[in-house]
Amino acid sequence: MKIQKNFFIENMKGRAKKISVHVAKLHISIKSEPSATGFYKLLIKNATFIGINYRAATIARSIPEFSNKIHMTIEKADATIFLVDVLLELKSLQNTMDLIDIKK
Repeated sequence: MKIQKNFFIENMKGRAKKISVHVAKLHISIKSEPSATGFYKLLIKNATFIGINYRAATIARSIPEFSNKIHMTIEKADATIFLVDVLLELKSLQNTMDLIDIKK
């Protein structure tokens, strides 16, 4: 049981880091409309906070602290999905497949 838990924790850490890196690379590679710049900044902020809060949850000292960090992780993931949807609707990307990949 301990091995499965550790595997899950490490897998989620990797996935959280991967989304942060993917969003940052996407932002660097895109020459978007100036009106979408604020959305991209928020997207990067929320995507990186997913990983930050999840990592903090894995070292929580109590169940309430763990619960709080997981709740914040879920909120940031939801905000990230919302921002991806907004950017897709604005069609500020020439290649929308990059944003669709983030949602997966």
